Amino acid sequence: MSLWQNSKLGKFIDLLTGYPFKSDHYAEYDPSIRLLRGDNVIQGSLRWDNAKKWPLPLLDGLEKYQMQVGDFVIAMDRTWVKSGLKATIVTKRDIPSLLVQRVARLRPKPGLNAYFLSLLIRGHKFEQYVKGVQTETAVPHISAKQIKEFPIVLPPIPEQNAISDLLSTWDAAIEKTERLITSKEKHFSSLIQILISSRCKNWEHLKTQKLFKTVSEKKNSHEELLSVTQDRGVIPRTMLNGRVMSPKGSTESYKLINIR
Repeated sequence: MSLWQNSKLGKFIDLLTGYPFKSDHYAEYDPSIRLLRGDNVIQGSLRWDNAKKWPLPLLDGLEKYQMQVGDFVIAMDRTWVKSGLKATIVTKRDIPSLLVQRVARLRPKPGLNAYFLSLLIRGHKFEQYVKGVQTETAVPHISAKQIKEFPIVLPPIPEQNAISDLLSTWDAAIEKTERLITSKEKHFSSLIQILISSRCKNWEHLKTQKLFKTVSEKKNSHEELLSVTQDRGVIPRTMLNGRVMSPKGSTESYKLINIR
């Protein structure tokens, strides 16, 4: 820890703010390239729905604004919102794209690990720093100078590499798990829709009391209630949006019993 140095972020980064592209020249058709605007930057990723584009024939002289994988970008307007900091790493799916004004692009210089840079920006300390320095106007804003002046404590590069390797592995595992959860949720929703659309034509609503009144008045135990309902053909463990299903004379036709 004694070898860690106190410094300012600007000493270790190459910071570039975007070009003021004129909306009059936005491309309606290809060939074109996406424009990375502040609206595209959200917490932890870039969103490209309804992205603005720039015609490729007008690309001359704009080469330095082309994004690279591993660049770190920060929205300079409304940098912090309720969902978190509007900052992220540029990935393969985000290129090609061009940097637009009011977005800052950060690239590490020698002595700063690229992933460690993202840890510094995504950390709680930078979030609190942004809240303290951003202008209190109609559109809260943080300047390039303020980003460069962010105070940091930096370990030697071997320690940066070790920390980055460990935490990037965890990040990758979390991202993979989240993708699997999202995929399973979509699959489950799809199955539910198929079930409803193919079966609900022959279903009818019944009040719970119509099925359980006699049993509940006797204050039967849960086991007795379960036994009675199974004898009547009810499947109390088969739930669908807070409801249970009961056969109605054939395996192709069901009653839907509302238990809300």
